[in-house]
Amino acid sequence: MRDVVRLEGDDRVIASLADAARRAVARADARSWLTELGSIGTLRRTVMHQMVQGSAPAAAPVKEEREPASGARSGGPWWTALVLGAAAALVGAAALLPPRRSQVVELDFVMGFAPVALAAGATALAALAILPVPSAPRRTAYAAGLAAMTSVLAVAAVVVSAFRVDDMVAASSVASTTTWFAAAAVAVLASLVIALRARPRRGATSTAPGWRDGAREAKRRALALERGIPADRAAEVGSRWAAELERLAPELPPEARSQAAELGPWRWLVWAYYDGETELPHPLARA
Repeated sequence: MRDVVRLEGDDRVIASLADAARRAVARADARSWLTELGSIGTLRRTVMHQMVQGSAPAAAPVKEEREPASGARSGGPWWTALVLGAAAALVGAAALLPPRRSQVVELDFVMGFAPVALAAGATALAALAILPVPSAPRRTAYAAGLAAMTSVLAVAAVVVSAFRVDDMVAASSVASTTTWFAAAAVAVLASLVIALRARPRRGATSTAPGWRDGAREAKRRALALERGIPADRAAEVGSRWAAELERLAPELPPEARSQAAELGPWRWLVWAYYDGETELPHPLARA
């Protein structure tokens, strides 16, 4: 699917050119086309509103939505620490679960790495349980789900291992066995804290897919509308558009005028109404 066209100029320029474009096409037989254009504009404004409501904090919705996301705000380092910590904890815990009948795993081999892996994972999870949770992980249930899964598996490993403490001590040492159980307890508690703190905010999970679907639908319809430009009174529309651009020339930035001339009034209207940020009248309103 082709990319959308980003129009040059600020809101004032776009509004002025929108009025000029509507005057240029006013005599063409294009009522159904303009009706669809108005519908796309309404859909885009709804999408923009849902994006702000679903993605930005209540205290400063517009600022949060439009600021470039830093690594901390987007949760990149936090996600990395969670995945690595959970992976290490899962390896250290799962190693002590009973093997399948087709597998034979020596306990002394397992105790050679399981306490270290589980301790490393528990340390990372404990740090995440204390540090603030970025906003990005709270927009989905993945972080909370991963933490909850880690906690459940660690609990299962502790329950199973409680029945063979003597074997674990014999295979390694009291210190290694104690380290494993202590790390397992920390991993369970830290994972539960993370699961609670990283759970999706109310409305975030249900709103985000909605605006994404709406955004895709608006883009699809805009591109279809661009391909179906009315051919009625083409010469008259072109001459009226050129006259409007000439009249507005003193107040138009050169790049905006050049783009408007290249696109023509019909295509320019498509992307002006698709933009969704500039307040424009309905396409069928008298210009």
